Amino acid sequence: MNSPPVAPILDDAINQLGAEDRTAIILRFFEQRDFRSVGEALGSNEEAARKRVNRALDKLQLLLKHAASPFPPPPWARPRQPSVTAAPRGLAPASPPRFRRRRCRQHHHLNHSKKL
Repeated sequence: MNSPPVAPILDDAINQLGAEDRTAIILRFFEQRDFRSVGEALGSNEEAARKRVNRALDKLQLLLKHAASPFPPPPWARPRQPSVTAAPRGLAPASPPRFRRRRCRQHHHLNHSKKL
């Protein structure tokens, strides 16, 4: 079985990561720095660097799985698009209905008229 070269696939996947994730992966695995050194380079501490590298590895694993698949990634793995948009003008009322105030006044009026 003929396997495709790994380096171009890995390079492409790493380049799809965000800047800080990419830097964390490169520092940790290509430059073989410890987490403290990675944290200092990213302007954080050792624990934050450890979390950043682990999360970046999770993202990288997902990217590599989908790079090897002939099928597109599932919707939850694709880059997010805004899912909420503003309602078109004229669709939403300019002010809320006033029936609540009237109802409250009527209720208030009824309660006070039944004094014993």
